[in-house]
Amino acid sequence: VSHVHIMECASQQDFIDKAVSFIRTRLLKSIHERGSAVVGFSGGSTPGPVYTKLFQEEEKQEGEHIDWNKVYVFLVDERYLEPTHKDANTKLTTDAMGDKFPKSNLVRPDTSLPIPECIADYDAKMKSLFDTHGAHGAADLVIMGLGEDGHTASIFPPAPTEWLTPGKYVIHTTTEKFACFDRITTTLDKVLVHATSQVFLLKGAEKVKVWKEMEAASFDPSRWPVHVLLKEGRTQLIYQK
Repeated sequence: VSHVHIMECASQQDFIDKAVSFIRTRLLKSIHERGSAVVGFSGGSTPGPVYTKLFQEEEKQEGEHIDWNKVYVFLVDERYLEPTHKDANTKLTTDAMGDKFPKSNLVRPDTSLPIPECIADYDAKMKSLFDTHGAHGAADLVIMGLGEDGHTASIFPPAPTEWLTPGKYVIHTTTEKFACFDRITTTLDKVLVHATSQVFLLKGAEKVKVWKEMEAASFDPSRWPVHVLLKEGRTQLIYQK
């Protein structure tokens, strides 16, 4: 489908170290160039340890340190759950941040609202974030994953046409295959495809197999939503078998 920059990792620690290094480099570059950085976090067990090291060990890094006051984190997607629920991406992110990151710089869905209001509220928050702090109205980096069924963010094959419709930052999706039926996800048009850099973090032979199947397939964004991102040529894959 497209050229992807690939980084294979020999161990869990190597995976975490390479992912943190990649993210830090992008954030520092954005802060240098624009004075701030906007990054999207996906959830799941794979990026969790990466986020923890990113925030908790920043002070131990050699050389320049990230000024977290200049970084804005948004959630690529979220489950329609209480923010303290063990399966919520908000909890995964805030647990990793601890007291290292200013919570006012975390932009997330308010899942205490009914779904239509939650979507509208997050859409407005995302527009405001990108208009105020974005790189030409976009994210500097989005951190993504790939499900064994081919989903990314909370966009499940066959991808809803609404995801491909210009204009919206956030939509409501549903899944019966995974935990939590109702999902809130950022969109292709306004968020994911325009990010300066997209990094996919994958672990396990099964995920790598799915990635290779996706790459080999003819362009079909309904079956493989990731196809729309790969054709932009700004994608990095960091994986550990």
